[in-house]
Amino acid sequence: MRIIISIIMLMSISVAAQEVDATKALLTILPRGDYSGETTDGNECNISILTLSNRVAIIATAGERSKRSEIEVGSKYRWNPGTRAFLHTNLITTLSDMKENVFRTLAVDKNKQYVVLADVITKDRQTIETAIECIVDLK
Repeated sequence: MRIIISIIMLMSISVAAQEVDATKALLTILPRGDYSGETTDGNECNISILTLSNRVAIIATAGERSKRSEIEVGSKYRWNPGTRAFLHTNLITTLSDMKENVFRTLAVDKNKQYVVLADVITKDRQTIETAIECIVDLK
């Protein structure tokens, strides 16, 4: 009996230790496809989720603005499936500059998802942030 309990405990620990990959976690929230919605100021916007060989590309468009983010297999991320929350950042630094690409999503309600793609650029202590925020209808 002790052996069976030990095996069950080891199995539960190993299952809990397995982490869902960033690309798979994202696709549970926003499966591959195109989503339409509105920006926070009421304009039309679109989010496209594309699966590529070892990454997922997210493309946001609103009017003439467009942003892109890519999440590679093995990327670090934060994920809460209960609130359909997902956060991924990619930071690139040089001696004087820093660029951070941010992708974030959160449930609005059962049928809508809030999605943000943003770039935060810091150059010579000046910070410029550009973002597309879109509330999309889920399929």
